[in-house]
Order: sequence, then C-alpha cells, then structure tokens
Amino acid sequence: MALSDFYNAGSLAGQWGCSSYDVNPVTLQNRVLDFARARSKPVMIAEASPQGYSTSALTKSRIMKKSPQPTTATALWNDWYSGYWSWIEQNADVIRVAAYINTDWDSQTGWQCADGASASGPGCSNGYWGDARIQANATVRDNFLTELRKCVFVGGTTGACGGGTTPPTAPPTTPPTTPPAGAFTQGVTTGQAGHDTLWFTPNASTCTFVAVHYTLDGGGQLNYMMTFNATTGRWEQPVTVPAGHTLAYWFDYQPTGQTYQNTTAHYSFTG
Repeated sequence: MALSDFYNAGSLAGQWGCSSYDVNPVTLQNRVLDFARARSKPVMIAEASPQGYSTSALTKSRIMKKSPQPTTATALWNDWYSGYWSWIEQNADVIRVAAYINTDWDSQTGWQCADGASASGPGCSNGYWGDARIQANATVRDNFLTELRKCVFVGGTTGACGGGTTPPTAPPTTPPTTPPAGAFTQGVTTGQAGHDTLWFTPNASTCTFVAVHYTLDGGGQLNYMMTFNATTGRWEQPVTVPAGHTLAYWFDYQPTGQTYQNTTAHYSFTG
C-alpha cells in the first residue's frame, strides 16, 4: 500500500491555518497505516515534501494562500522534518519504504504561486509548495543525512535497533475478531431507481475505518472504504440494487484506539 505525506502533527496548523477540512489529514494518513497493519501489508511513503516551506529562502506559508513569513532552519526542521522522521520510526513495523521529493517547486511553472494568491485561483493553480531541496540549507541537509544513517533504514548504523542494520521486526498481527452483540447497527436505505445507500453505525465508539464488501446476485466481490457522513452520523457507501436483485454484504471495521479489525456476519438485501 502507498500514501503521500505532505503534513504531520507539527506542521499542520501552519500549513492549513486558513482552511478547514472534514477530517484531520494526519488522521487520514494514520488510517491508511492502520488499514495496512490490520492486513499485514507493507506501506510505502510514495511521496513526501514540506509543502509551504522554503529551505533556500527560510520562509513558511499557509498552502492554500501564499503568505510567506520568515523562519529559521531550526524552526523549519522542528515544524516539518522532525515530525516526518519520528512518524516513520514510530510506524517502522509497517512502513517499509520512504520517498522524499527533493526539488525546488518554485522553479517549476506548474507549481508556482504568486504572493497573496489563493490555491486554484489565478497564478496559483496548485497551491503554494516552496523549495524542498535539502542541499539549499546546511542545517537541513546535515540533519537529514543524520536521520538516514539511523539503523531503522537499510545500511544505517546508528540508533537503538538491536546492534544491526535490520529494521524492527513487525509485531504479530492480531486476526480479525467477531464484534460483540449490539456493537453496531447497519442496513440499506432505499433510493430511487435502485440507487441505495449501505450504512453502518457503531453504537458505543467511533471508528478509524469501516470497509464494506458485497456481491450482487452472487457475482464478483466489490470492496469499498466507506465514508463517514457527519450529517447522518454514520458510515455510508452508495450502491445500486435493481428491483428483484439481491445484495449480499458484510463489514470490516476498526474501533478508534483498537489495533485490530472486527469482521461482521454476512447480510442480504433485495431491491
């Protein structure tokens, strides 16, 4: 599995300071890790970059509206880089590859953003990115190389990794379990012309994720990560069940704070 990492707990407030979001982006990143961990799947950070920061100019800005403010190399490191490396180490049981985009975004036409411009507006089509080159600042470069020399990475020799270059061993994976009775409610809300909605509501907790698996008339299985609808207070997935056809479905879900998933019984619905 793979994901992007442009924000972390230390940088989020500054990067998204002028915008709102439905779900904390860091929560979404961790949700991917939890999903992979529950299935014993390795994860690659396929792309990462300190969006909104400039290592060459030593500035930082909100990403949705460019407004660069002066910063220091140490502050820049503490804001973004420190969180990036600690997140990798804390999740070394599942993160197996980490990629970093070492580029000057400001030098590329498609990623440029004028001072004061807002994301998706004139002169700032992709939001503000900045300059992510580690070699543009000696402090950032040296700290970056120090992190790469840690034994959590292949070939690294420093740090507490059991005296070798082998990354930490993944802990045993707890298999899915059957949820207790009354842990949730579920169902299918019918719509017009067979356009229905599968839904799932945990009764005594929130969830890190809910996945639904279903077949129509015994056909091929489809699998979807459900979306939480704050208005209805439940996890939902649109589905089309024509009249007279039968949907068979079940759920995997992970209560918040739990490190393993629950698998429900199978249910059916006839349109």
